[in-house]
Order: sequence, then C-alpha cells, then structure tokens
Amino acid sequence: MRFIGIVSSCVMLSVSGWGAPSNLPVRAVSGRSAVSGAALARFYGARWEVMEDGGARLTHPRFSLRLHADGRRATLMGVGLMLRYPPPDGRGRIGWLHRTDVEDLLDPILRPSVRLRDQKAAVIVLDPGHGGRDGGAVGVGGLLEKDLTLDVALRARALLAVSGLEVVLTRETDEFVALDERVRRAAAHRADVLISLHFNAAPDARVRGIETYIAPSDTRRAADGPLRVGTAGAESRAAASAVLGFLLQCHTVRRTGGEDRGLRQAPFAVLREATVPAALVEGGFLSNPEEARRIVEGPGRDRLAEGIARAVADYAAVVRRARLIHAAMP
Repeated sequence: MRFIGIVSSCVMLSVSGWGAPSNLPVRAVSGRSAVSGAALARFYGARWEVMEDGGARLTHPRFSLRLHADGRRATLMGVGLMLRYPPPDGRGRIGWLHRTDVEDLLDPILRPSVRLRDQKAAVIVLDPGHGGRDGGAVGVGGLLEKDLTLDVALRARALLAVSGLEVVLTRETDEFVALDERVRRAAAHRADVLISLHFNAAPDARVRGIETYIAPSDTRRAADGPLRVGTAGAESRAAASAVLGFLLQCHTVRRTGGEDRGLRQAPFAVLREATVPAALVEGGFLSNPEEARRIVEGPGRDRLAEGIARAVADYAAVVRRARLIHAAMP
C-alpha cells in the first residue's frame, strides 16, 4: 500500500488561499455567543442559504457544508459532524452557529494550512484500547474489544511502516494499561499525535456504525467579542485534533463502508489529558451481529487499519503543507 500525498476526497486543498487568520464578528443571540451564517459565507468566500427543510447550506467551489434542521448534525464534504450546540436563536432556525463549533471544529477542517502551521507529525502513537483484565466491550460470539483493538493497531503500524513516520503502540501485548499511563507512554515516545482505538457496543443490537471522538475545547472565552483563530498552545492542539478526527472519520467510513455516525466531541480521559493532538476511533459495534462479523473477519480489520493509516498519512501531509506555507510567508 503506497501513500502518495493527500487524498482529495477527505482533505481540503489550497485552503490558505482564503488569506491570513482573521476575526469573525460574534454576537450574543438568545444569551449565546454566535456567528451568523452570512458572516461565515463572507469569511470563506462562500454562499449561505437557508433550506426549505429548516436546515442551511454553505457552498463554495471547493467544499460544501450542510447544517441539518435538528441543529446538531452537519455534513462537511460528505462526512458527518456532530455539533456541540444547537442553533443559538432557540427556535430551531439555522441562521447562526455557536462560536465554539466554528472555532474548534469547522474552521480547522476548512483551513488546516492556517491552523496547523506549528504542529508536527513525525511520531504517531497508536493506543489499542483496554487490555489485560480490562476486556472492554464483549460482542456476539464472545468477541473481546481488547483483542481486536490490538490487532487493528498492529495492522495499521505495518501499513505505515513505508510512510517514513515513526509509529509506536502504547501496548503490544494483552497488557492492562491505565488511562493516565497511556498518556505518559505517549509523552515518553515524544508523540506528535495520539490515536486511541476502540470498538463499541449498545443494548440495541441494531445500532451500528463508526464514530470518531475528539476532546471538547477547554479554552475559556468571553461571551462576546471577536472570535480568535490563533495558533498558540491549546488552541492549536484543539484545531489539529479536529483535522485529525475528521480525516479518521472520513477514511475509516469510506474504506470499510460502515455507517457514518459522525465526528463527535467527548471528554474521554485519554483525549482530555493528552498534550498532543488526539482522537479516539470507535471502529464499529460488536453488539451488532452483521458488523461484528465484518470486524472479526481478517479483511474487515484490514480495511479499518487501512482507513486509519490513510488518515495518518493525510494528516502528516497536511501538517507538512501548513509548515511549508508558514515558512514561505514574509
């Protein structure tokens, strides 16, 4: 398997063409700090339109963002996103977006060359979830999550061996590793990226699909005032996590053919405590008989590992591009 740059179906190209970082106007709408769809359209040089079904759409020759009428779901370049906040006008109309969803989720994905220019991607740490006395989810037929996560991590590492990246695992055997120890091991390897691998389970056996998680931003913001899109410290890591999570969700869904349950945000410990860009992949539901059958079969895990490896390679390419653009700036 060869990785030869950016897979255009999952990555924005030439995003720096929209200019340098800028301030977006922010208003308090029904007590929430919000950015209007019209302001977003002006900022990105796109077109904003409200749809008959109550949703809205931001369109540009290079991308399309669809905001669904429920106010929680969005689709960006065909990839599902779960927004943290509903429409701030409180009436279900998509005329505004919460500033956190804009700054921490949408803008990094749309403008990675601006937002990731101080990141690195030389050392990738894969974290196979669970292990040892912690078996994780138990699927149909007695499938154990801990065994499957390790297998997928080993397959992804083998695929990335030709990429020039250093790939290490937080565990390589059936070993119990505490959550804080996983983060420490990543730091000890001088990780630039941390990806935690898991599988899901649900009481309803019909539930299926792939989810990717990133940590919500802990950055404190004033209720009003300009929307900052800087690149320092925690803001840059949060932005990089959004891009990484988007690529993982895009490639794993498209490679496996799994249902797209979206890029989501949750304060999982391994994400919350990570000091580098981090994402957690839930590669399917072991409680769903059909999906479990796909996962347990070798080709199914191969496809999932390929999706993860493609996402990592694309992320590294995006970071390199961002650094080159920044270095060339006067």
